[in-house]
Amino acid sequence: MIKKTLITITNLVARGKWEVLYRVLFLLLFIFPGLLLVFFSYAKFYSESTQSILSQKRLLALLAANIVHDRLDAIVDLGVSFATRPRIIEEIEKGNWAGAMHVLDSVPGTFPFIERIVLFDPDAIIKADIPSDPEVIGQSRADKGWYTGIRKNWQPYVSEIYQRGAKPRVNVIAAVFPIKKAPSQAAPPVSTADKEGKVIGILQLQLKLEIFQEWIKKTDVGAGGFIYIVDQRGRIVAHPLIDNQEVSIDFSTVPVVQKLLQGRGGAEFNYNPVEKKERFAAYEPVKQHGWGVVVTQPVQAAFLERNTTLRHLLLIYLLFICLTMVTAFFVLYAMIISRKSQEALQKLAAIVESSADAIIGKDIDGTIVSWNAGAEQMYGYASREAIGKSIFMLAAEDVTADEIASFLERLRRGEKIENYETVRRKKDGGLINVDLTISPIKNKLGQIEGSSTIARDITSRKLAEKQRDELLGSLQDALANVKTLHGLLPICSACNKIRNDDGYWERIETYIRERSDADFTHGICPDCAKKLYPQFYKE
Repeated sequence: MIKKTLITITNLVARGKWEVLYRVLFLLLFIFPGLLLVFFSYAKFYSESTQSILSQKRLLALLAANIVHDRLDAIVDLGVSFATRPRIIEEIEKGNWAGAMHVLDSVPGTFPFIERIVLFDPDAIIKADIPSDPEVIGQSRADKGWYTGIRKNWQPYVSEIYQRGAKPRVNVIAAVFPIKKAPSQAAPPVSTADKEGKVIGILQLQLKLEIFQEWIKKTDVGAGGFIYIVDQRGRIVAHPLIDNQEVSIDFSTVPVVQKLLQGRGGAEFNYNPVEKKERFAAYEPVKQHGWGVVVTQPVQAAFLERNTTLRHLLLIYLLFICLTMVTAFFVLYAMIISRKSQEALQKLAAIVESSADAIIGKDIDGTIVSWNAGAEQMYGYASREAIGKSIFMLAAEDVTADEIASFLERLRRGEKIENYETVRRKKDGGLINVDLTISPIKNKLGQIEGSSTIARDITSRKLAEKQRDELLGSLQDALANVKTLHGLLPICSACNKIRNDDGYWERIETYIRERSDADFTHGICPDCAKKLYPQFYKE
């Protein structure tokens, strides 16, 4: 089936009315699987490498979010440890807010990221602070977002970025903690609030913004990339390219930030309307605190390694396609040449088979390997009788056998024998005259592996030559006789007799008649008539 298909394809591309069209179709069909392989392989690598980069950046965002979450939890734990100190609770219960603050005097020095500590009563009225600012004592901060956040359930709360009221009026992050009176051991609690303790004050730790930048700056994002943190309202808490000490930068219109505020994480391409740049971003929410972390990088930089690899891969694929095309052309060329060679061989075989001359193929030892119809007709042996036999079976005699052996030796040396006339014996024992042309046959390596003999029957020509020679001899003999008559003839001046070769004198008529086809008639010339018969002769 496959062989028939190949033959059909070869016939279509090698010859016919639509051979050009079929050749183009063949090339397309040959190259098309390679193109499909390249396309799907390239697309698969593109998809997988892109997904790998997205996953890596997503993991990086998750790592950064966990770092921020753990650091905020650590700050919360620290603040809770301060807010639950018995001495502070005791002083506040006495109304000694300054004494309570005095307990925390050493905190800013011990924890440099805490810029300011403030004590509020449950209604957000400032009672004491470090560093001390008398101007703000007694002021209310009930309008601040942090107060709204802590009043929901009187649990520790980390605020959004805001501008504080004390000088210098810079942006800060506030971590606030309820200060609760320990529940009485004498009477059983009648409510959850009583069980947890009554809120008697609020501890606020104002955190420097620089610490948030410190948390994320050591994370390697890649060329041109960075991490930024947003708060519950989508405002920048930390950004390596933005100074937000005095001015709050709102990123809530950025699509990925909007998803963060919805508690969603992911990785995608996006246009940042604030920065006015197309970027790749991976983002993760900071759980329990409402914040979010964004890992962002220019698209070109984010996929630089992938694109470089894709370019190299594309180059390899192009080389593969070129090799496929070259291979296709060579295959097509080979098919065309093969078909034309087959046709040429078929024509040659037809010529050989129909030739009246005997054409015989032999191996290097003289064993017959091919025998055409002309050889069958000339020598009387059928092809099946001759093939496999030695060429010596045609030897007419020992001399001819020696002649054949000499031919084989000369052929082994690469010599060609042309127009050699000799005698060969037929199957019926008869002899024929032949004219031989014998040529050595070489393989692809140039080694002699056999010979080809073209024998032409010249028996008729030899017979004609013999007849011609005999005729020529006869003519030459006749010509010799004619020349004798034209030689010097001894003739009698009186009686006109001629002396023959034997010395006898003959009448001239007899001599010439015997030696030619001439004959004589007798008459008398005028002069003799006048002389011999004057009485009858008249003028």
